[in-house]
Amino acid sequence: MAPLPQLADRLGARLYVSVGRLSKALRRQEPGCLPQGEVSALATLEREGPMRLGELATREAVSAPSMSRIVAALVDSGHARRERDPQDGRAALVAITPQGTAVVREAWLTKAAELRRRIERLAPEDRAALRKMIPALEALSSCAE
Repeated sequence: MAPLPQLADRLGARLYVSVGRLSKALRRQEPGCLPQGEVSALATLEREGPMRLGELATREAVSAPSMSRIVAALVDSGHARRERDPQDGRAALVAITPQGTAVVREAWLTKAAELRRRIERLAPEDRAALRKMIPALEALSSCAE
């Protein structure tokens, strides 16, 4: 069996580890102590508006039962509400509340401030390289699976 290349030398592995560590560090900055899954679901609702639970689960890449638990917690905490689907009275939509919107906005402001602090500590050439990498990172994050 051929030896595996050293993980540290592989671009994908290094990117995966770096992005994971940065994501974990930013999650520690979130106000209100909501779990990441709840903040992410709220952000999707804030950005895209009310939607059915199944659609929200698909957009968040989680199972319907997992999203059902997330939505139940959000409704219980007052961050989201269920409302009747105007196109199908038998179905319900999940919508963000003003309290949920405030949580999402605070989370993004806190994360943006932390990122700004970290970026400002980089050398000018690293900041310039990061600026140039943003389109590639955005493309990676939107690639079809």
